[in-house]
Amino acid sequence: MGISSHTELVALNDILSSKNALLVMFSTQDPATGALQYSGPPINARGSDTYISWSLIGAHNVWLYTGDLEFVQTVWTNYTKALAFLEAQVDETGLMNVPQSFSNDWGRDGGQGHNIAANVLLYRVSNCKTSGLAGDNFLTVSDCSIRACKPCGR
Repeated sequence: MGISSHTELVALNDILSSKNALLVMFSTQDPATGALQYSGPPINARGSDTYISWSLIGAHNVWLYTGDLEFVQTVWTNYTKALAFLEAQVDETGLMNVPQSFSNDWGRDGGQGHNIAANVLLYRVSNCKTSGLAGDNFLTVSDCSIRACKPCGR
């Protein structure tokens, strides 16, 4: 999502496939924990904090590029649950402490613990500064999420 949504917009002047992929990811969310899968059907793999972050960044990108408030409202409850899932892993150090069960990442082993990649992505997700966009008062640990940015060109 971090590369594909930008590439899709530049190459095709469209973001529909990213939007559809995200709708699938949010529709398969674990209702108990808020965790998202890191791949869709037919694989349906679970267990990656970094991929959860990339999905949230991708949702922000879709809104940023399109201003599609209906999309944001559709995924909002799921988005905030996924963000809360990630933020619940922040420990007394102020860093996310990735559990072994959510340490899967492309091309890397040993993603558990105070993984710098996972923490940088959580920082990015938490600083999208899109507060209030969906009309609620949900505040994250860092006081923001997909809610105060203005879409590009609007």
